[in-house]
Amino acid sequence: MTLIVINLTDPGGFNALSDSRVSSDMGDRISKVTDSLTKLFIVPFLFTSAKKGKHKVGNDGMRKRYSGKFGFAFSGSTLAATTLHAMVSNVLLNMHDFNGTSKAPQFTTIAEVFLRCANLLNQETQVNPMRYEAAIFGYCPKSKTPRVFFLKWLQTEEGSEIGMQEIALKTGDVFAFGSGKAHFYRLAEAGKKTKRSIFDLTIEAIQTNPDKGTGGALQAMSIAKAKQEYHAVLQKSVNNPLEVEIFVAGIRASALQQIDGYTLGRIAIGAGLRS
Repeated sequence: MTLIVINLTDPGGFNALSDSRVSSDMGDRISKVTDSLTKLFIVPFLFTSAKKGKHKVGNDGMRKRYSGKFGFAFSGSTLAATTLHAMVSNVLLNMHDFNGTSKAPQFTTIAEVFLRCANLLNQETQVNPMRYEAAIFGYCPKSKTPRVFFLKWLQTEEGSEIGMQEIALKTGDVFAFGSGKAHFYRLAEAGKKTKRSIFDLTIEAIQTNPDKGTGGALQAMSIAKAKQEYHAVLQKSVNNPLEVEIFVAGIRASALQQIDGYTLGRIAIGAGLRS
């Protein structure tokens, strides 16, 4: 599966970290497929409200618009989770109130959209269910408070469905999931005494994890009230451990090379540089 770490920071905002490995579970063994996969996504939303008296489909007379972005992270089936991300990204840009009540959406409303879309996809794949876990996190458009919701599989008499629970985090708290989380939590517990950074703990958890489905490069993303962005990460070079290079979403800048004058990386975090 993978390792996902979500940290609610001080004075306010989320740091989301993950590994970049994709693995194949072949029953009694797990084999590596690639070490370059994005597992952290920024998702936009746009909720609109019609002007009073103008409720016809296709009318562009909007009374209010509420827009923003939040984070999405997953472990497990890449196909199912990325399909869900693509579906919800489109759906959340088309939420509309024809009655013109003009109210900012709660984060629970966004979470419910995710849950319903996840179960719609699950119904389509019941014969061969693709298991995954996912978290959505960000700031409530109405109250501006940080929220985290976790999607997980539930076994029922009819088969399976996806449920959701809210994860309560206080400033400084960390929530981890995926098959590599146990090793991370062991390191985090030991790291409390030395006050190691969440970045250093996560990179060590990726590099030393006994779970074969966890590995590759550190990925980093931040979600704040007014700004959401991916971070490039300075890490030891894959080809030369004595050098460092920039990784974004598990991809080395040297592998992507230069494109029309542009190279990969903007905000670089120096993590995982210690021997």
